[in-house]
Amino acid sequence: MNIVSVVVEMIRIYEETGRILHIDLEPEPDGLIENTSEVIDFYQNWLLPIGGNYLSKKLNIEHSLAETKLLEHVRICYDTCHFSVEYEEPQSVFARLQSAGIKIGKIQISAAIKVKIPVDIEKRSLIVERLRPFAESTYLHQVIERRTDGTLHHYPDLITALPHLEQSLAEEWRTHFHVPIFIHDYQILQSTQDDIVTVLHLLQTNNACSHLEIETYTWDVLPSEMKIDLLTSIQREYEWVLKIIRNS
Repeated sequence: MNIVSVVVEMIRIYEETGRILHIDLEPEPDGLIENTSEVIDFYQNWLLPIGGNYLSKKLNIEHSLAETKLLEHVRICYDTCHFSVEYEEPQSVFARLQSAGIKIGKIQISAAIKVKIPVDIEKRSLIVERLRPFAESTYLHQVIERRTDGTLHHYPDLITALPHLEQSLAEEWRTHFHVPIFIHDYQILQSTQDDIVTVLHLLQTNNACSHLEIETYTWDVLPSEMKIDLLTSIQREYEWVLKIIRNS
């Protein structure tokens, strides 16, 4: 009930000031809530029925009104990297959340690493060597592989996933490592930059969210070949985003 207790305070602030505050829950690979289905399940089976009952009694309001207030003050933080690692299409995520009445409070613009996995063992070995510099210990870098039958298999961290790549049944790996968003290809690796472009295009016709934030934080732990001056890197990210928006 901690979330609902915070909502009670945010409702008070809104009534006194007219300012709408909201908590934005951020799904993340291997988190308690990590994808769209789990977000909807949390809202429909926990937050709205149980939290709604608590809020209804706390404020002495109808349950339906309590649910409306929860949906207003508890939203989702859409991190483009995280949803890409889960192999979720932005159009589908937007549509499913909106159909469930769940709002997006903030969009974090970020890119993950992705790579197609060939059948050839030597080529797989080369991918292992290209990924190894990203297997650093400062942050968790969860890996989700998509297999040829469409199923997903999770590894808790890149360092523990790498020994399995050569014999894996995967056709693609996606790794939770926030790489610079202006980079699409890095040697034989790619980024999920295309999903960022899709999201920015969607926002031109779908007013799902107006709060955008660039979420690259890995500058200090990038492989040396990808490191350039920090201020230059940040400038390039802003320029890239603004160019995509202008051309949408």
